[in-house]
Amino acid sequence: MARTSATLFAGLALVLAMNAGCAVSPGSEPAPAAAPSTAGTGQTHRADRANEREQGRHAAGRSSPSKAPVSRIGGSSPVLQEARPLVISIPRIALQSHIMSLGQREDHTLEVPPEEAGSPAGWYVNSPTPGEMGPSIILGHVNSLSGSPGVFARLQELVPADKIIVDREDGTTAVFSVTAVERYEKDSFPALEVYGNTSHAEIRLITCDGYDPQTGLFEENLVAYARLAAATH
Repeated sequence: MARTSATLFAGLALVLAMNAGCAVSPGSEPAPAAAPSTAGTGQTHRADRANEREQGRHAAGRSSPSKAPVSRIGGSSPVLQEARPLVISIPRIALQSHIMSLGQREDHTLEVPPEEAGSPAGWYVNSPTPGEMGPSIILGHVNSLSGSPGVFARLQELVPADKIIVDREDGTTAVFSVTAVERYEKDSFPALEVYGNTSHAEIRLITCDGYDPQTGLFEENLVAYARLAAATH
C-alpha cells in the first residue's frame, strides 16, 4: 500500500532540503541536520513499520507474480503495486545505478547515501515505491567528498519527456517521463509541492545545486519531477 505522503513528508522537508545529495567539498563542514517534527503527523514508528514490511518481503521470498501487478486510473495512467526499487537508469545522462534503501537515524534525521565516490542513489523507504501512487523519493549526491562527480551530477541536464527507468524487485520495470526540473533555495524549499500527495504514480529525484565557492556549500536543491508513463514485466 502506498504511504500517505502529505503528512509523511511534512516533518522531513527541512532535513531533505538541507542534506539531499550534498557532499560538501574537502575542508568544508556540512550543514547540521535538523530533526523533523513528528507532532500531529503520525510519523512515529513509520520507519519501524517499513523495516517490518522489508523483513516480511524477504521472509516470503522473491518469486515474481504470474502477471504484471499493474492497474490503471481512468483507463489511462498506470499504477503499480509495492515493490522495492533495485536499479535506476536515465539514458539522457548515461546514468545507471543500484538503489540503496534509506530510512531515518535514531535522532529522526534522514539517512543519505554514503559520500564516497561511486555512491549509489537511495530510495527513502517511507515514500511510495517507484510506480505506486504518490511521489517516490530518490536521493543522490551531486559530488563526492573527494570532489568527483556524484550519481546525480548531471541531473540538471534533464528536460521534459526524458525517460527515467526503474527496475523493481518484483520483475517489473517502471518507465517515468520527466515533467519538470526545478531549482529551489534551501530556505524556501516547497515541501508540499515536492512531497505532497499526487493523483498519479510519480517520482522525485533530488540532489544539490547552487554551489558557493566562498562558503564551500550548496545553497539550492534541484528536483526532477517525473510521472509513470509505462510499466513492463
